[in-house]
Amino acid sequence: MKLLLILLFTQSLFAAVLKNEVGGLKRKAFSLKEACEKFGLKDNLLVEAVGSTKLDCMGREVEVAAFCEKIESNDALLRGFVSKSKSQVYCEYGTSVSLSLSCDKDHYHYCQKAETGCKQLRSIFAKKLDLMHSSLTGTPKVLNCHYSIPDPLLPKDL
Repeated sequence: MKLLLILLFTQSLFAAVLKNEVGGLKRKAFSLKEACEKFGLKDNLLVEAVGSTKLDCMGREVEVAAFCEKIESNDALLRGFVSKSKSQVYCEYGTSVSLSLSCDKDHYHYCQKAETGCKQLRSIFAKKLDLMHSSLTGTPKVLNCHYSIPDPLLPKDL
Protein backbone atom coordinates (compact mmCIF):
# COMPACT_ATOMS: atom_id res chain seq x y z
CA MET A 1 0.00 0.00 0.00
CA LYS A 2 2.82 2.42 0.90
CA LEU A 3 4.53 1.78 -2.45
CA LEU A 4 1.28 2.60 -4.26
CA LEU A 5 0.99 5.89 -2.35
CA ILE A 6 4.58 6.82 -3.16
CA LEU A 7 4.04 6.01 -6.84
CA LEU A 8 0.90 8.17 -6.90
CA PHE A 9 2.76 10.93 -5.07
CA THR A 10 5.62 10.75 -7.56
CA GLN A 11 3.23 10.66 -10.53
CA SER A 12 1.43 13.80 -9.36
CA LEU A 13 4.69 15.67 -8.71
CA PHE A 14 6.21 14.71 -12.04
CA ALA A 15 3.31 14.20 -14.47
CA ALA A 16 5.73 13.22 -17.24
CA VAL A 17 7.14 10.26 -15.28
CA LEU A 18 5.97 7.05 -16.93
CA LYS A 19 8.03 4.67 -14.78
CA ASN A 20 10.03 5.03 -11.58
CA GLU A 21 11.01 1.55 -10.41
CA VAL A 22 13.34 1.32 -7.43
CA GLY A 23 15.34 -1.78 -6.57
CA GLY A 24 15.94 -2.54 -2.90
CA LEU A 25 13.86 0.41 -1.69
CA LYS A 26 14.26 1.33 1.97
CA ARG A 27 12.53 4.35 3.42
CA LYS A 28 13.24 6.03 6.75
CA ALA A 29 10.81 8.53 8.28
CA PHE A 30 11.62 11.35 10.69
CA SER A 31 9.68 14.18 12.26
CA LEU A 32 10.33 17.69 10.94
CA LYS A 33 11.79 18.62 14.34
CA GLU A 34 14.24 15.67 14.25
CA ALA A 35 15.51 16.85 10.86
CA CYS A 36 16.17 20.37 12.14
CA GLU A 37 17.93 19.03 15.23
CA LYS A 38 20.29 16.95 13.06
CA PHE A 39 21.57 20.29 11.69
CA GLY A 40 22.29 21.46 15.24
CA LEU A 41 19.21 23.69 15.33
CA LYS A 42 17.78 22.98 18.80
CA ASP A 43 14.58 24.14 20.49
CA ASN A 44 12.65 24.70 17.28
CA LEU A 45 9.15 25.76 18.25
CA LEU A 46 8.04 26.25 14.66
CA VAL A 47 9.17 23.96 11.85
CA GLU A 48 7.48 24.08 8.46
CA ALA A 49 7.88 22.43 5.09
CA VAL A 50 8.98 24.75 2.29
CA GLY A 51 7.91 22.89 -0.81
CA SER A 52 8.70 19.19 -0.99
CA THR A 53 12.48 19.37 -0.52
CA LYS A 54 13.18 22.04 2.13
CA LEU A 55 12.40 22.81 5.75
CA ASP A 56 12.14 26.12 7.56
CA CYS A 57 13.62 25.61 11.04
CA MET A 58 12.68 28.82 12.88
CA GLY A 59 13.81 31.01 9.98
CA ARG A 60 16.74 28.86 8.78
CA GLU A 61 16.07 26.97 5.57
CA VAL A 62 17.63 23.51 5.21
CA GLU A 63 17.65 20.98 2.36
CA VAL A 64 16.02 17.64 3.15
CA ALA A 65 18.56 15.80 0.97
CA ALA A 66 21.40 17.25 3.08
CA PHE A 67 19.68 15.90 6.19
CA CYS A 68 19.30 12.46 4.57
CA GLU A 69 23.01 12.41 3.72
CA LYS A 70 23.75 12.66 7.46
CA ILE A 71 21.72 9.51 8.21
CA GLU A 72 23.77 6.32 8.28
CA SER A 73 22.68 3.69 5.79
CA ASN A 74 24.27 0.77 3.97
CA ASP A 75 22.33 1.70 0.83
CA ALA A 76 22.75 4.59 -1.58
CA LEU A 77 20.65 7.71 -0.98
CA LEU A 78 18.09 8.19 -3.74
CA ARG A 79 16.20 11.25 -2.53
CA GLY A 80 14.74 13.06 0.43
CA PHE A 81 11.35 14.73 0.56
CA VAL A 82 8.77 16.19 2.94
CA SER A 83 5.22 14.94 3.32
CA LYS A 84 3.23 18.00 4.38
CA SER A 85 0.15 15.91 5.16
CA LYS A 86 2.07 13.64 7.56
CA SER A 87 4.53 16.32 8.76
CA GLN A 88 7.38 13.91 8.16
CA VAL A 89 10.69 13.85 6.32
CA TYR A 90 11.36 10.75 4.24
CA CYS A 91 14.77 9.51 3.15
CA GLU A 92 14.72 6.90 0.41
CA TYR A 93 17.61 4.50 -0.20
CA GLY A 94 18.06 1.81 -2.81
CA THR A 95 20.34 -0.07 -5.16
CA SER A 96 18.87 0.83 -8.55
CA VAL A 97 16.37 3.10 -10.30
CA SER A 98 14.77 2.61 -13.69
CA LEU A 99 13.16 5.83 -14.89
CA SER A 100 11.14 6.62 -18.01
CA LEU A 101 10.07 10.20 -18.70
CA SER A 102 7.65 11.37 -21.37
CA CYS A 103 9.18 14.17 -23.42
CA ASP A 104 6.19 16.52 -23.26
CA LYS A 105 6.51 20.26 -23.79
CA ASP A 106 7.12 20.95 -20.08
CA HIS A 107 9.95 18.40 -19.80
CA TYR A 108 11.40 18.48 -23.29
CA HIS A 109 14.59 20.18 -22.06
CA TYR A 110 15.60 16.84 -20.49
CA CYS A 111 15.20 15.15 -23.88
CA GLN A 112 17.65 17.16 -25.99
CA LYS A 113 20.48 14.71 -25.20
CA ALA A 114 19.71 11.47 -23.36
CA GLU A 115 22.86 11.38 -21.22
CA THR A 116 22.63 15.05 -20.23
CA GLY A 117 18.95 14.75 -19.33
CA CYS A 118 19.51 11.61 -17.26
CA LYS A 119 22.39 13.26 -15.40
CA GLN A 120 20.11 16.20 -14.53
CA LEU A 121 17.34 13.86 -13.35
CA ARG A 122 19.80 11.89 -11.21
CA SER A 123 19.79 14.60 -8.55
CA ILE A 124 16.00 14.24 -8.25
CA PHE A 125 15.52 10.46 -8.40
CA ALA A 126 18.87 8.71 -7.79
CA LYS A 127 21.20 11.09 -5.95
CA LYS A 128 24.01 8.68 -5.00
CA LEU A 129 23.69 6.13 -7.83
CA ASP A 130 25.68 6.08 -11.06
CA LEU A 131 24.06 6.53 -14.46
CA MET A 132 24.44 3.21 -16.28
CA HIS A 133 22.24 3.70 -19.35
CA SER A 134 20.47 6.55 -21.11
CA SER A 135 18.40 6.49 -24.31
CA LEU A 136 15.62 8.21 -26.21
CA THR A 137 13.01 5.89 -27.73
CA GLY A 138 9.66 5.88 -29.48
CA THR A 139 7.20 8.37 -30.85
CA PRO A 140 6.30 10.39 -28.86
CA LYS A 141 9.78 10.48 -27.39
CA VAL A 142 10.52 8.79 -24.08
CA LEU A 143 13.71 9.34 -22.10
CA ASN A 144 14.96 6.16 -20.39
CA CYS A 145 17.48 6.33 -17.55
CA HIS A 146 18.91 3.45 -15.54
CA TYR A 147 20.95 4.09 -12.40
CA SER A 148 22.64 1.64 -10.06
CA ILE A 149 25.40 1.27 -7.54
CA PRO A 150 28.77 1.00 -9.30
CA ASP A 151 30.21 -2.47 -9.80
CA PRO A 152 33.72 -2.35 -8.27
CA LEU A 153 34.89 -5.07 -10.69
CA LEU A 154 34.10 -3.06 -13.81
CA PRO A 155 36.43 -0.33 -15.06
CA LYS A 156 35.04 3.21 -14.66
CA ASP A 157 35.39 4.06 -18.37
CA LEU A 158 33.50 1.01 -19.63
